[in-house]
Amino acid sequence: MWLPEPIYESLPYLYVVCGALMLSGAIYIGIGAAGTAYYVLIGILSILGGVVIYLRRMTARKQKSGSDLADAE
Repeated sequence: MWLPEPIYESLPYLYVVCGALMLSGAIYIGIGAAGTAYYVLIGILSILGGVVIYLRRMTARKQKSGSDLADAE
């Protein structure tokens, strides 16, 4: 599946924002309410997923730019 570059680049940020909204939703409905655990779980997983994707992309880009410099020499 192909995504346009602006959408592809903004996905980690979107995951983090959605996770933060899920966590704030859990706080809004109250800790004792039914379903709060799902809000918290989905929120934490979304935030972690966004951070992991961002870090993996950064690492891959650093390795790629380093290999490009080595090829140029």
